[in-house]
Amino acid sequence: MIAYDALAKLKADRGNAALREELDAHVADLGYALLLKRFRPDVQNATEAEIDAAVDRDAQRPIVQGVEGDGDLDAAGLADDRH
Repeated sequence: MIAYDALAKLKADRGNAALREELDAHVADLGYALLLKRFRPDVQNATEAEIDAAVDRDAQRPIVQGVEGDGDLDAAGLADDRH
């Protein structure tokens, strides 16, 4: 959970370049920590089995259809005004 630790520390010390580099180096793993946080408050102490279980539980949730195309964005009120 290197990325999660770096993110938590970076919140307190935003100008720390070393923490930013550490987060950037491990950012691909941050999603696992954020998934796990829903199931365990201290993600830094999670076991591999707990991480796998959190991923499996999340994968079983239904997927919501996203918006596609400018028309959908317009309808959702999310399109920019550059048209």
